[in-house]
Amino acid sequence: MSQLGKRFSCGNSRGWIKWEGTLPTGRNSELQKWYGVEWDESERGKHSGVYKEKQIFQCSKKNGCSFLKPSKANFGQDLFTVLNKRYLKPENFDELSTVKIGKSVVPVSILGDNSFLDQWIPCDELTNIIVSAECICSVKDPMEIQSKYPKIETVDLSCNLFTNWKQIEDVLLCFPMLKSLNISGNVFEHALKSKIEPNTKLKHLSVCGVGLQINEMELLLESLPNLEEIEATHNQITKINVSKIALYEKLTHLDLTNNSISNWSDISCLSKLPLLESLNLNHNKLQKISLINNDNKNNKIDIKINNNKNGCNKNTEYEKENENENENENENEKGKEKEKEKGKGNKKENEIGFKKLQYFSCSNNLITDIESIFVLNKLPNLINLEFRGNNIPQINNEIPERFVIIASIPNLQKLNGSIIRKRERIDSEILLIDTLGKRFPRYDELIQIRGVKDNLKKAKTRKTIVKISLIHKDTTIKKKIPLKLKVKKLKFIFLKLFKISPENQILTYHNKKFQVNLDNDNYDLNYYGLQDNDSIVVNSKN
Repeated sequence: MSQLGKRFSCGNSRGWIKWEGTLPTGRNSELQKWYGVEWDESERGKHSGVYKEKQIFQCSKKNGCSFLKPSKANFGQDLFTVLNKRYLKPENFDELSTVKIGKSVVPVSILGDNSFLDQWIPCDELTNIIVSAECICSVKDPMEIQSKYPKIETVDLSCNLFTNWKQIEDVLLCFPMLKSLNISGNVFEHALKSKIEPNTKLKHLSVCGVGLQINEMELLLESLPNLEEIEATHNQITKINVSKIALYEKLTHLDLTNNSISNWSDISCLSKLPLLESLNLNHNKLQKISLINNDNKNNKIDIKINNNKNGCNKNTEYEKENENENENENENEKGKEKEKEKGKGNKKENEIGFKKLQYFSCSNNLITDIESIFVLNKLPNLINLEFRGNNIPQINNEIPERFVIIASIPNLQKLNGSIIRKRERIDSEILLIDTLGKRFPRYDELIQIRGVKDNLKKAKTRKTIVKISLIHKDTTIKKKIPLKLKVKKLKFIFLKLFKISPENQILTYHNKKFQVNLDNDNYDLNYYGLQDNDSIVVNSKN
């Protein structure tokens, strides 16, 4: 039976059979049967379908193919078989078990509590099923699965050998109570062309790395109208169609990490979603975050920032105007009355949206515009932000990105996974208004909150150098450390003090309330928010 065009598994890797035939690889050039395969992971391949400089089969990925012996290819099994193997109680299970030692099978008596029986749950009581990477390629007897596993609410079928969406329809048929489904890592031979069988129970869907395009996601949303959470990472999504935004209105969580979104305008319609609380856009190609707010359309200022790449200064425009500020303030006061008289149409134009967004992640994009940080202050409920790897230039070559973000977003509670402390926020805000003055968007607000301007310079100096304790075992050394110092250079200080080589050091920053591992050599100490009288402990890996 030909296996051409089928999915297969070999160890932990999966791929497609692109060719089958014989090659003169045996002794005396004897012909032997081989499969020409294309791997899902290109790095698993060895060539592009070439044998002895002859093109045997075509490969869509450069050097993503190899030849495989038929005995090493696993073409899978059906879902029912896998479920019964994993979740059915063995018929002859008793107090006696066996262990294979070499070529002998030795009976072993189980003492104490029987851990299997303690944990075993009858099939008709199971609610969660995890059968990830089990080489499942088909769904036989959906009704029999439904009768034997009637209460299943969560199913993980990731990294199996499904190849078409009809099989996913059968999965939904197997589990009528299903609320969460993970089919990530299954590669479908053909794109979804029409809606699948409707399902109103499903709330969470994970379709990561399945080659999904936006029209397919829209068909899934039409078929699964009550979805609240979608994880669609590592796909081929480039935009969200404005005309279809109503399909997304029940979403609370959307993860589009590692897609091909390059313009904020292509996904700006997500701001209209009334329930969206979490949005992840990591590893896309965004160059700017541009929330619409017509109130600030004509207001500009110039802030000198330093470009980290070449060390030269450049001018960047931000919201607000420095010229004729008093006149503008008076005009704005008068303008407020006129704005109130305008109808609902203008209100919609000025709305920023994202009313319920609490978590936003936009790391490792191509953002270099610091205005993209300032504008996040417009999000009314944003409390948790991930914003790494975007090469935002430092203001005046001295203010790190973390300080700018904290000072710009007053409601933010957590940044890049670490809690923002009250002291860190105060110092960040004082530093920004001292450096930028009235050009900083929150200047007037912060002057009222933080009070006397005369203390600004003093606060700035305090944050340039901190006096901390360097600790190893019972030895403590107090030292003044510049906050611009990178972790990798700090390790050399520990080398001199305690004779521990940098590669063997484990550094931990200790504060009165928490401790954090200094695990990235390229981060400044500024990033971790070190303060006077804090301490860094070094331990040896050995």
